[in-house]
Amino acid sequence: MRVIVLVDGEHYPPVTRWAIEVAAERGYEVLAALLVGGTEKLRPDEAIELGAPVIVVRGDRMSSLGHAISRYGPEAVLDLSDEPVLGYRERMDLAAVALSAGIPYLGPDFRLDPPIVGAPLAAPTLAVIGTGKRTGKTAIAGE
Repeated sequence: MRVIVLVDGEHYPPVTRWAIEVAAERGYEVLAALLVGGTEKLRPDEAIELGAPVIVVRGDRMSSLGHAISRYGPEAVLDLSDEPVLGYRERMDLAAVALSAGIPYLGPDFRLDPPIVGAPLAAPTLAVIGTGKRTGKTAIAGE
């Protein structure tokens, strides 16, 4: 699967490069790495060498990701960044960019897919979404 990876500068570049290599071993073809922020572990006098073209966010992360998606045409976005650079809200902003482009947003323990585009099902369908206890899921969805 062809992906753009999201990385940050709060991890040493060799560690980030290793994560990208592991992603490649697992079937991901990394087209580019979008550096979404953080500079703690980066040297200002050295180029960042990650084994893929590095795009440094200048200004707005969402616009930068949108431009990268348009330029590289990935099949998904693979998020290898972490807090404090990307918190939950910032991560969901970037996920929204990927999903609006029609591609999945992948993380280490989650996958967000864009809405299914197609004809409605021929059979009547009801979706029951709930994670809380005692909310009536079984009463509604049980046979």
